[in-house]
Amino acid sequence: AKSLLIDASGVTRRDVASAAGRMAFSLVMRQGWLSALSFAVGATVVSYGWKKFRLFRNRRKHRQYGAEAAAACKALRDALSQEEWSEEDEELLRLDVEQLLEKLRSKEITCTRAVRVYLRKALDCSAQMNINCVTQPIPGALEHAACCDQLLESGQSAGLLHGLPVSIKENMSVAGTRSHWGVASQCGKVVAEDCALVQVLKSHGAVPFVKTNVPQTMLSFECSNPVYGVTLNPHDRSRGPGGSSGGEAALMALGG
Repeated sequence: AKSLLIDASGVTRRDVASAAGRMAFSLVMRQGWLSALSFAVGATVVSYGWKKFRLFRNRRKHRQYGAEAAAACKALRDALSQEEWSEEDEELLRLDVEQLLEKLRSKEITCTRAVRVYLRKALDCSAQMNINCVTQPIPGALEHAACCDQLLESGQSAGLLHGLPVSIKENMSVAGTRSHWGVASQCGKVVAEDCALVQVLKSHGAVPFVKTNVPQTMLSFECSNPVYGVTLNPHDRSRGPGGSSGGEAALMALGG
């Protein structure tokens, strides 16, 4: 057969065809690897650029909503600071839970006054000492307290915790507030309804008045997140208050 004829060099045509096929296959494979490498490099560059863009966007969201929360705290703090602070207010803060509830039920202290005092104390301590434990005041807290006073005037009680001011961790949903756990993608979302814990507290007459700082996604022993920043320990500002209830711990240590 012609395919088996040997030329002067001693190489058959079949050998030449086989070698050509191998060279063609090798070339195709090399081109394929180059294409795959080019695609991988391009995908990596695009992915890196997208991550950088998201990081920039998230940081902008963090600054925006952190600034909005700080402005809300400052506005309420300035309004409350116009009222004179008395020794009676300090005595109110020194009462334990049972003593405060007894005075609230007996009308010796109104619910509105108790909430105003606790609000001012919490906002003052968080800002003046730069502890950064309060993230936002809860809208409607004073109105809620006024309703408790009206119930008591009509001879009724709001419940076992009638008019008691209660602070809430930032991750707990309270209607009209943001609960985003320090995560940028959740920053713009305002909660429409209370979580189960807050519903139970309100059903027994408690008045949630501020939300306190938490670690991002609650997965840390330090109280810090990109939106509200770092909460410090009131007893030693070089240390943290721990987590995940760091804001609550700091606020209680401040007497708020």
